[in-house]
Amino acid sequence: MADQPEGTKAVIADADKADAVMKAYTPGEYTLELTVTDKKTGVFDEDTVTTKQVTVDMTGDVDGIDRTDTIITGKGEKPSLPDTMEIVHPDGTLAADQIVWDEIPEDSYNNEGTFSVSGTVKRNRTQGYSKRYGCFWEKSKCST
Repeated sequence: MADQPEGTKAVIADADKADAVMKAYTPGEYTLELTVTDKKTGVFDEDTVTTKQVTVDMTGDVDGIDRTDTIITGKGEKPSLPDTMEIVHPDGTLAADQIVWDEIPEDSYNNEGTFSVSGTVKRNRTQGYSKRYGCFWEKSKCST
């Protein structure tokens, strides 16, 4: 990463891959330096390398919390939350980790409206630890 707002933190997971993911912890303007290499294919070819800086303005819910998509259910229907999520970890790794969701009170989904549920990431690594990363699920309910 070339530049980020003062006092902020961002992590790039799988930075050496075409589908790298950036996770920002604070809103602001981030400048990324991207390098693309076209490897030589023959004896007389040379690698072609291009580097470009790209500026990204991160706005909205930029707080380092991993969120699921909105899940819509009917009134009185308990939502089915995902067992795993792709999580960008502070060390720059990207992994599909198990989520243990907090208990959902019945009155949350027995009424019209929205509510949120937090969860704990259980990392699928050999060092195996659980950490409260702030997985977040925002629920929109429909009326019946």
